[in-house]
Amino acid sequence: MTIFKLSSRGGAISGIRAGAITLVLVTVVLLASCTGLKSSTAVVSQGSANATLAKPNNAKSANLADMHGTVEVKTGDSQWTLAKAGQTLKSGQYIRTGALSNAKLTFYDGSSMYLGAEAEIALGALDARTSGARVIQLTQVSGESQHEIVKSVDPGSHYDVNTQAGNGSATHATFTVMVFPGQLSQFWVEAGDVSVVNENTTVVVTAGQTTSILVGEPPIDPEFRITGEGRVMQITTDEGSNSVLLPDSAPIAPEKQNGKITLCHATSSATNPYVEITVSVEGATNGHAEHSGDIIPAPVDGCPFFTLNTSSTPISWNIAGQTFRSGAALIVFGNPLPGDWVSFEGRQLADGSRFVDRIVLLSHSSENQFTFIGKAESIGDNDWTISSRVVQANEFTAMEDGLRVGDSVQVAGGIANDGTFLATSLSQTQGVGLNFRFAGILTKISNDVWVISGIKVTVDGSTTRYGDFVFGNPLEVEGVIKEDGTWLATTINLVTPEGYHFEYTGVVQSLSPWTVSGVSFDTADWTEIDADIKVENQVRVAGKVSSDGIWVAERIELLDTEHPTSFSFFGPVLSIDPWNVRGVSLTVDGNTNIKSDITVGEMVKVTGRILEDGTWLATEIKHTGLHLGQGCFLVTSIVQSVTGDQILLVDGQTLVMTDNLVVTGDLKEASMVRYQFCVDEQGHDEIRSVTVVYQLEELPSGKAVICHIPPGNPGNRHTIEVGQPAVPAHLAHGDTLGSCPSEKLDKPNKNK
Repeated sequence: MTIFKLSSRGGAISGIRAGAITLVLVTVVLLASCTGLKSSTAVVSQGSANATLAKPNNAKSANLADMHGTVEVKTGDSQWTLAKAGQTLKSGQYIRTGALSNAKLTFYDGSSMYLGAEAEIALGALDARTSGARVIQLTQVSGESQHEIVKSVDPGSHYDVNTQAGNGSATHATFTVMVFPGQLSQFWVEAGDVSVVNENTTVVVTAGQTTSILVGEPPIDPEFRITGEGRVMQITTDEGSNSVLLPDSAPIAPEKQNGKITLCHATSSATNPYVEITVSVEGATNGHAEHSGDIIPAPVDGCPFFTLNTSSTPISWNIAGQTFRSGAALIVFGNPLPGDWVSFEGRQLADGSRFVDRIVLLSHSSENQFTFIGKAESIGDNDWTISSRVVQANEFTAMEDGLRVGDSVQVAGGIANDGTFLATSLSQTQGVGLNFRFAGILTKISNDVWVISGIKVTVDGSTTRYGDFVFGNPLEVEGVIKEDGTWLATTINLVTPEGYHFEYTGVVQSLSPWTVSGVSFDTADWTEIDADIKVENQVRVAGKVSSDGIWVAERIELLDTEHPTSFSFFGPVLSIDPWNVRGVSLTVDGNTNIKSDITVGEMVKVTGRILEDGTWLATEIKHTGLHLGQGCFLVTSIVQSVTGDQILLVDGQTLVMTDNLVVTGDLKEASMVRYQFCVDEQGHDEIRSVTVVYQLEELPSGKAVICHIPPGNPGNRHTIEVGQPAVPAHLAHGDTLGSCPSEKLDKPNKNK
């Protein structure tokens, strides 16, 4: 993916406008692929926090209740210092998060703020009293923040989030702010309402709505949000005519005289797209030359502050059969491809057209993927025979050095349509709990112990280091776990941007929360977990790492420790008697666990072990269980009319009420509703539920002129024009219908 710089003026901002430039951001995430970890008493949390969040001792301070990864604070113009969980912050201080990091602040009145990765916020006025006028003023410099504001009955209370592009103010709401420095800001509201202002224009964003603001421009009219999860069916791109290229005349740094060279290693970070690193010339030639996006050698004036364009730009996405145009500031995390499962956030316009603003990879497509452990019986240029199974390898296969006939080998890859096993990786395994490989952010170097994303590794004279690494570098580490539980690194290198998943093998220490070999992680509704897993079992865990550093497992597999060879793969059932899945012939016996309603053509997951004669004996055949259908969506809209079983929405959509439809609330004309529809594997959609979230007094019918009184600042009252759906929210704040006395209408919104 590529970062494109946006124009700060004109028609290059709103997703409503044709020809808007897309800003695609990809955040660095971890790959942790360990072929064996021993159990440890120490626990490193890579999951979300479960602890009760403490509030500060007084109204004029905030408490850093929880943090993950690299979090720093400073006062005024002083230097940034590492923060500590439980630290107290006050007005005039700043807090920022690094890559794969997050933090949560709590205020005295019970309100809270969550900071995602690579975000920065300054604390301004801070008086979170529980009686009287509560005042909390924040300035967001970059990144994403989420705010939960408790209700205050005092009319002078306000909670403000100021950005370069515009400001938001609320008294009781749950909302998110995303800031792209020097470009734009986005506000979207989950509950309550937020007044957003810039260039003398105010819009009120209510629950289920979103707005965007360019620097120097008024906010666009609020639009209804659409969110959901689904399978990527198609990505349509252009040829990237808005490419950002490094000038041909840029001077290049000479190679160092000691056999080393300085280069710019691509990280895929939104704010730090390159890391300047010094490596051996051999390492640059044989390793970094193959990394997509690396600049070798580095320019004399340093690494660029933006990512060089190497790919075309997505202009539309088809998710679960629904087409979305790319928004003006589309954010993509994890480089999803067709067939992958993603979550997304976007907008639905009044004419029914849809724009997507954020896409997050949840899991790569499991279809036709396999992994197994076996004995290497022969090794050819392209064909390997492992436990009687022929596997093809090519120049793209990640292959561990030194593999020999007789080694125990772990193989992962995909199964072609003709049944050929195509290896993406080949590595040696010496059994459970011996080898490891993972990647993370270097946070501490102390003598012979390095801390990488909270995991301590020992570094000694036998460790090969491919570069001179410093604090904050994203690293990949390989090594062995010694009998005393020490993780000894054998190689340390920079991690590539493609490392978006983690995988490791270890011992289960806890099921709630999940902790395996000292590392805790999260699970989701779609996480596939083998049955009968217990504490002290040995398991293989694989999943993805979110942009803020949280590990979420896609699958947790129980290992067969009694048999050194095993397999696991996904595919369609081609026949049942005898069993054949994705062209692989399987043997079943009385101990094979088979779900009774599996039919030919269905996608299944097969696990088992390889017998000495090469037979693949299935121990379990079951539904994939990862994701059902193509996806589900939540859409917000307004009811135009209800006639019989027909619900007509103002955007022209018609919902049909069936016996299976769950309706919550009094559904009638002018109801603001949020409805869920899902798409099955055949592409048929079904409305699952309709929930009334707000009742308008009447249907939207143009604009209304009101006298807007900003919360906590009644002296700045001014006349504005808003859409009819926003009128009730304004009146609830104390605004009045009609122009303010002796005031003219504010500058009209250019985006109306």
